[in-house]
Amino acid sequence: MLGLASLLLVVAVLIAARLRWTQSRPITACVILSVFAHILLVCSAHLTRIFDVPVPPGDVAISIQFEDSSPVPSQTQSSFDSDSPIPSQSPLPAEKSPPADAANVVNEPEVAKAPAEIKPESQSYVISPEAHDLPDTVEQPKEPPAMEPNPDPPAPEPESLVDLAQPTVPDETPLKTLTPSPPVATVSPLPSPAPTPSALKRIPETPSVTPTLPNPLRDPPVAQPESAWRTAKRAKQTTAPKVPARYSNRVAENRAAVARHRGGNPNTDAAVRHALRWLAENQREDGRWDAARHGAGQGRLVEGHFRGPAGIKADTGISGLALLAFLGDGHTHKSGRHKKIVAKGLEYLLGEQATDGNLCGPSTNFARMYCHGIASMALNEAYAMTSDQRLLPYVQNAVNYSLSAQSPVTGGWRYHPGDDGDTSQFGWQVMALLAAEQGGIAIPDHSKSGMQRFLRSVSMGGLAGYRAGYSASRPMTAEALACRVFLSEAAHRNVNEQQTREAANYLRDELPGFGQPNYYYWYYATLALAQADSELWPIWNNALQMQLLRTQSATGAKSGSWEPNSVWGGHGGRVYSTALATMCLEVYYRY
Repeated sequence: MLGLASLLLVVAVLIAARLRWTQSRPITACVILSVFAHILLVCSAHLTRIFDVPVPPGDVAISIQFEDSSPVPSQTQSSFDSDSPIPSQSPLPAEKSPPADAANVVNEPEVAKAPAEIKPESQSYVISPEAHDLPDTVEQPKEPPAMEPNPDPPAPEPESLVDLAQPTVPDETPLKTLTPSPPVATVSPLPSPAPTPSALKRIPETPSVTPTLPNPLRDPPVAQPESAWRTAKRAKQTTAPKVPARYSNRVAENRAAVARHRGGNPNTDAAVRHALRWLAENQREDGRWDAARHGAGQGRLVEGHFRGPAGIKADTGISGLALLAFLGDGHTHKSGRHKKIVAKGLEYLLGEQATDGNLCGPSTNFARMYCHGIASMALNEAYAMTSDQRLLPYVQNAVNYSLSAQSPVTGGWRYHPGDDGDTSQFGWQVMALLAAEQGGIAIPDHSKSGMQRFLRSVSMGGLAGYRAGYSASRPMTAEALACRVFLSEAAHRNVNEQQTREAANYLRDELPGFGQPNYYYWYYATLALAQADSELWPIWNNALQMQLLRTQSATGAKSGSWEPNSVWGGHGGRVYSTALATMCLEVYYRY
């Protein structure tokens, strides 16, 4: 039957090949023949099941039956139950020890009462991220492995996290007296002086046992004697933390006059307030700004490159940009109208920091180092502006990771630690490290020498390209100029006037309003030209204000934000566009 059907199919194909109908409607002919062929396949599959293959003479037919020999499962409730935040998994056999990671599950509801001889755990642990990815078959050791203590105990500084109710008196010691952590000179595994931030978020509060570390910025205060509270409050009002000179204009009493002198006006002030209100209203309850929720990760072809949905999971980087916008206007987690917003955002970043210090979060390949650099810059600025010692271990860890990721050959940064580097990644890392230095963190001289070496490798006079050997572009020239200005200031020397003039003349040919909006380019060019006090600054500033004030949304749920229709807006989304535009309008007093 199958042979005859196959023969008919071959004849049909030969006939169809000779007919004009198959040439005029090839798709229809292919569909008909395909259906016919699939019918034959179905018949073949069915016939192979109904034919009984006889046993050859002399052979014996053997029937094998599988029996379930596993022991009766224990009545102890599995750690991975339906109420757990971890996806449900099949329980392990009773005689086998559970994996070591499984012992770390916290806050699991007790469904079935354990046997009397099994003592419940008296201490909660944090489950590792890999604990829920158990394989189907696990070869267990004969004895359960013992829990190893954390080899890196918490540093003395973060102990103030335990009791946040105590209103801390700001330290009057100047920042220069802070003892910096030892610099990281080589690419090697880094210590973790601070407690794992994720632990601060996941360990439940258990009144009956020793209290665990609370969230460093968000936990409710503990009641205190009234007299102590009043004393601390008076001290807090009289001894405010000293803000480094670089950030002093953000909180200066004459900030409005400084802004007017440098090109700002009441319209730019109102636009900043409007934008910060939109950012505050669109912060998630956990403190982050959701990149995907606001249009990030839309793959677009940019400058000949397609990077897919890069940015869709870049919540740490996008949240870092939003925090930088608040910090640029003088709001910290200690003071300002939006201090609660800033506190929640910082708490989110602390919870996302990995044990090696990186702040990449769940972001993907192209966005990882951007997220770390931007989030580190926000964290470092918050520490420098407040001298809050609770942040110090996290800041030091982030700095250590950046230093270890710097290329020892070129002095740059790129997508992975040790890569040769590109100018786009370079700018965020430089600004993050210089912000940490403002807080008293020592940046090794060899790292700064590497930064200068990389700048020279991508520069052509005052112009700069994306990587060494690439042609110059205006966004990269603007970013390189900003780095040149801030590195020169850090080294207490004047910026090269010839390079600055050459770069400014190159940027003059593409003022804001020319072509598609490019907030990334506008941000770095605005920052560089304002700091360098270039002759181009008044011209650039007028064009910038004309574009940003005209395009800010004024009505509806988007009021106060900027559309993500810029060059990189598809990757960053609305929060990205709004934060960068806001920082452009804060340039008059931000540094």
